[in-house]
Amino acid sequence: MPFAAKFTRRQTLAAMAAASTLSVPTLSLAAENRMRGALMILSTPYTASGEVDYEDLAKEVDFCGRCGVQGLVWPQNSSEQLYLSKEERLRGFETLVAANRGCGMALVLGVQAEDTAGMLEYARAAEAVARWIAAELPVAG
Repeated sequence: MPFAAKFTRRQTLAAMAAASTLSVPTLSLAAENRMRGALMILSTPYTASGEVDYEDLAKEVDFCGRCGVQGLVWPQNSSEQLYLSKEERLRGFETLVAANRGCGMALVLGVQAEDTAGMLEYARAAEAVARWIAAELPVAG
């Protein structure tokens, strides 16, 4: 008999976050282990007119925090990082830092770019808005 249950993305994320805290519940309390546990790659939300919805991006932080997630990652390939303009990414960095302030979740800001110079530019921008950890993809050449 095939399994036919359908879950929303939020229900799936909530279940994953809850499951990640069952085996080692003290990980989120230990500062030295902040990068352990569930780190969710956030989706980039859009308005009906196709603009990045920064208010909804901030709400994703709140949702993940209420689900017990230990960290957030944005933007990555699944966040449509390749299609975001420089301005959209920088505003997203600021939005996430502000929304995550005081939540206790690790925040990983993606600094991927077409080349090393671009990666360094995003890394400087991330450093300017928060204590951060950069996520990157290797640059060819």
